[in-house]
Amino acid sequence: MGSLTALLYLSQNALDANQSALDITSNNVANANTPGYTNEVTTWHELDTVSLSGNTASGMGAVVSATSQRDPILNQRVQQQTQAVAAGTAEASALADLQSIFGLASNASSSVSTTLGMDINALFGSFSSLEASPSNVSVRQGVISAAATLATDFNSAASAIAQQTAALNQQATGIVSNVNSLLTSIAQLNLQIQSNSPRADAGTLEDRRQQELTQLSSLIGFDQIRTENNGLTLTTANGQPLVSEGGAGGTHRAPDPRLLQGHQHPGGSPHSRTARKRADGLQLKDYVDWHYGR
Repeated sequence: MGSLTALLYLSQNALDANQSALDITSNNVANANTPGYTNEVTTWHELDTVSLSGNTASGMGAVVSATSQRDPILNQRVQQQTQAVAAGTAEASALADLQSIFGLASNASSSVSTTLGMDINALFGSFSSLEASPSNVSVRQGVISAAATLATDFNSAASAIAQQTAALNQQATGIVSNVNSLLTSIAQLNLQIQSNSPRADAGTLEDRRQQELTQLSSLIGFDQIRTENNGLTLTTANGQPLVSEGGAGGTHRAPDPRLLQGHQHPGGSPHSRTARKRADGLQLKDYVDWHYGR
């Protein structure tokens, strides 16, 4: 009876393992279009043998686990390229708006054909006429008129540039708010991953963290370092911590709300020195510096 029971148990294990493998495949198919989902593969593991009556030993079959097909290096390269594309697109858009203020076409070979260019030529032309006829009242009036027209055009361009700057600053403030929200979420996911799966792939939690890292890549440039216990440390290009891991113990804290408004970080960190995972936030100045290379 002992051998028959072991055989039945072995058969049950085999059926359970194959059912688990089918479930993993079904889950991959069901999430084929799910944003951020990482495909899983079936990994088979042999179960230990057990001793039956006498010296008889019997295998207990196999067990199945799911392993995410994740490549951290490839993911990081994709994020770096996403950052480069986002920065280039933002700068090109801002420069295109600035170019339109001065009336420059993308295929223009000279600025002479622009309004400011023609006004400057007109002013210097009036100076030439004044040199030839310094006592002519109409020529003098022509110089004054040309100078007034040029000054008006300069003032109009300056006003348009100021409006564009204000619009960019407002846009950057909104982006900084989104960035800080993502940083807070990533820091919380770090805590969950560290708690649930410090030594192995965390599956869905890592999918969520990877998706939010991709979203963050489209907003700012950052460097990432994988830390112990399956965590991540994120910093700006100049080393300012965004999501960091400190000493042992402590709890997660959200970014200082003042950072959302572009204020400078006050003296001394507002976060616990012993915080294990924290989101330090991004300042408006940091975002502008990253976008425009200051």
